[in-house]
Amino acid sequence: MVNDLTSGLTGTEVTVLLVLAAAVDPVRNPDLKLLGPALEAPSRRKLQRNGLVDVEPGARRALVLSLTDKGWAAAAELLESPPPPRATPQLRALLTFGASVGRYLRRESLALGEVMTPAAPVPASTPSAPAPTTPATGAASTVDLVRAAYLRIAAPGAWVALARLRAALPGVPRDTVDDALRELYPEPGVHIVAEDNLKALTSEDRAAALHLGGRPLHAIRITR
Repeated sequence: MVNDLTSGLTGTEVTVLLVLAAAVDPVRNPDLKLLGPALEAPSRRKLQRNGLVDVEPGARRALVLSLTDKGWAAAAELLESPPPPRATPQLRALLTFGASVGRYLRRESLALGEVMTPAAPVPASTPSAPAPTTPATGAASTVDLVRAAYLRIAAPGAWVALARLRAALPGVPRDTVDDALRELYPEPGVHIVAEDNLKALTSEDRAAALHLGGRPLHAIRITR
């Protein structure tokens, strides 16, 4: 099978795309070797030239890499693609595992960005005393507020636009609601998805989108 987005990529370039998808958040170029193979400058420029990664300057002059929308599509394409020529046994094993993930996504009609979740932040080496939380500001308690707001405006299992959900949480800062939605995202029975029909989105829907995994999500359903 010929895949336009990923044809001509080396094993290292293929692996880096999958690493960036798994990381979700941008990754410093020097840190790539901690997660997978190091990415040399010619390959980095090639991925950037092909529109698969964004490269931005970061702290201490380190470059920071993240997937573009086209890069997310390429990573999803790789999940059911044959290994590139001269692939190492490790890469063949990775793509064999990825093929199973790709079959699941296709069966459930899910996008790769909908199931990838960024790692939790690493705590500081010298922890400080936790700040007191309130229902309006603490991310943990805001999860309960989000669930309660959902049940006020919809029956369990109904799809609710995030714009409508946010309107049901007046006074709660947007960033706080976003943190709660990200915490809810991997929970069983919670589905936060993108609207396939972009023409159906209003300006309010676009403004209320949750950005996760390189794509905007517009609606939520909670079944339990």
